[in-house]
This record gives sequence, structure tokens and C-alpha cells, in this order.
Amino acid sequence: MAGLYSLGVSVFSDQGGRKYMEDVTQIVVEPEPTAEEKPSARRSLSQPSPPPRSPSTPAGSEISGRGPAVAAREARDPPPDAAASPTPGCCCRRRSSVAFFAVCDGHGGREAAQFAREHLWGFIKKQKGFTSSEPAKVCAAIRKGFLACHLAMWKKLGDLWSYDFFSGEFVVSPEPDTSVHTLDPQKHKYIILGSDGLWNMIPPQDAISMCQDQEEKKYLMVRNGSII
Repeated sequence: MAGLYSLGVSVFSDQGGRKYMEDVTQIVVEPEPTAEEKPSARRSLSQPSPPPRSPSTPAGSEISGRGPAVAAREARDPPPDAAASPTPGCCCRRRSSVAFFAVCDGHGGREAAQFAREHLWGFIKKQKGFTSSEPAKVCAAIRKGFLACHLAMWKKLGDLWSYDFFSGEFVVSPEPDTSVHTLDPQKHKYIILGSDGLWNMIPPQDAISMCQDQEEKKYLMVRNGSII
């Protein structure tokens, strides 16, 4: 997305009638790597990476869901020192940042979801081509990141629930479907990530209406001088 945009994020969790909650979420916003920070093509795809730096998640902010991870670029202001003393003859520009949102579903337990939250983003962002301006290369890097994370998970928690030893096939494929969408702030207002636990119960339009109703309530409270 070109320009500078403000991004508001909210998270909701509902355990329902289940005895345990096996699903987790993750939100990460960090600057895109510089040329010196970009991963080497020779780096092993299966090498585990340290947990990504992400804002602390408040209590009760984990939500149900099996869904895609979404990465979106947005502009970010340069550091104050760069803006205060630009190099003569050079033009300062904003450094892009990447936003990553994940809804991770457990596989008969929470271990697989927690492993994905701790490692998936790290595997994705170090793939060659992820910082490319070509959407096809970015999508390919995301797919490779998913597969690398699944391989590491297989070696660590086993993830046996997703694999059928009798047929030799995965019940849940580790390879994601990827697509590219250009967001226009004048037309697109919400991005809703959810699992089958959400979409089996609520039609997409109803989910949008719920967001609109909540935003309208917030607007009325602010206009009337109420404290939120």
C-alpha cells in the first residue's frame, strides 16, 4: 500500500462449549529488512528461527481459528535522526514495514498451534523472494515458509493428527493457498480472519455487519462524550 495508513486491530476469543481452547493468534508489525539484513539464499530452509518479536497479547485475546497468515506492507516514518540530518544530495524516504496476522488452529491439542505461532513468521520472512516486489515470488516464499515450518514441527511435536499413515496422505495439507489483493482504503475497510469455527456459524456479510455496528457504537460514544 502506498502512503501512510493507520491500522486498527482487534481480537476476540470464544471457547464455546469445549473443555479446552486449542487455537491461538499472532500479530507482528516490524520494518522490512534492509539489504544487509536480507536472508542469504544459502541459508537452510529447515533451520529453526528464534520466536518473532511481537507485541504482547493481552489476556483473553486468543481466538479460535484455522486460517491463512496475511502479510501486508505499509509505509512507516523514518527514524528521527534520519529525518533531522539527511545526507546532502540524498532524498529521505519512508521505510516500509510488514504486518503479519495469523490464526493458528490446534490439531487435537494446542501444541501444533503454539509451534506455528512461535516459528511460522520466522520461517516465512527469511525465505528468498519474500521481500520481492513481484507478487508471485512473495507467494512462493510464503509457501516455502509454511512447508519449512511444518517440517520443523514434524521433527519436534510430530503433528501426527494431520497425517494418515494408512493412506500416506495428509488429512490437513501443510501447503497453503495463496493470493494477492490490492487494498484501497476508500473501498476496503475490514480484513476478517477466522476459522471454520467462525465461518460455519456466521455468514461473511453478518461478520461485516457486526464490525460496522461496533464501530458505530464507538463513534456515538465518542460524539456524546462518553468514556470508552
